[in-house]
Amino acid sequence: MTKQVNTPIVRGDPANTRESAMRDAILNIAAELFFEHGYDVVSVDSIVAKVGGSKTNIYRHFGGKEGLLTALVERESEALRKPLDKLDLTSMNIESALNIIGMVFLDIVYDKRAIALHRLVIAQGKRFPILARCFVAAGPEGSTKAVSEIIRSWQSNGAIAKDRRSDVLARQFLELVKLNTHNELLFGLGPRPSVAKRKSEVSEAVVTFLRGVAC
Repeated sequence: MTKQVNTPIVRGDPANTRESAMRDAILNIAAELFFEHGYDVVSVDSIVAKVGGSKTNIYRHFGGKEGLLTALVERESEALRKPLDKLDLTSMNIESALNIIGMVFLDIVYDKRAIALHRLVIAQGKRFPILARCFVAAGPEGSTKAVSEIIRSWQSNGAIAKDRRSDVLARQFLELVKLNTHNELLFGLGPRPSVAKRKSEVSEAVVTFLRGVAC
């Protein structure tokens, strides 16, 4: 009888760890340079000069500068959205829950990194449609989906009416929350609102959303 040999499982392959670390390092430097200088001004050579190694690393991991930009937008959008995805509001009444959702959402969209990312996508979206689609899917639509699932749970237990689509309600609420202040930040027309101002904006949006404007 042949004796069975149990081969130990090797976890955390050093080669994979190094590749993952290199990929993250490239994305971090690309974010720093793209956000500060814009996509067109930054070259692959300038990224390599800061991250080290050779251009081969960028082409191996991302296929080129455009692929790097798309990967960066996807990573940043998903990272920024995480606080919204992790919300647990099951024990709260709807008004309190909406106020928390609104504040978390404003913390995301008013974040300096989020504003820089949004500007970058606006500047390059027409030129690279896949980039714009990636941003919308991971950012705005991802946020809408997260809030839509919360609203759907309220509809299922009869807390709010079921005659409206949850994704439409989620999108309308989030748009009410950010209103014009987000545009002002995008265009550099004003500073990031204070916590007190953000609370006021969210509170007004919640009242309008829940009560509507009918007399």
